[in-house]
Amino acid sequence: MGILCDGENKIKCQRCDFSDIRALQIDHINGDGHLERKRNNGNNKKVYFSIAFRMNKEEAKKRYQVLCANCNQIKVYEDNQRGQIWKK
Repeated sequence: MGILCDGENKIKCQRCDFSDIRALQIDHINGDGHLERKRNNGNNKKVYFSIAFRMNKEEAKKRYQVLCANCNQIKVYEDNQRGQIWKK
């Protein structure tokens, strides 16, 4: 998870700076999480492993961001991604 941390190695929401790890989520910046889940047969562990161990920091920061649960849901509504969440 360190590749998505800020410069001080603190994980926080990119929108509101919330930092309680219990409510932080990895967001697909381009809204293509449903495609990634499909490629990995719904296995989020593969996605997280890829982010943590296979991607370089620059690539990860282009594709993902850390958002708190509230900001992530707000983004889903703002970007009209509601129907994509569970698409297969």
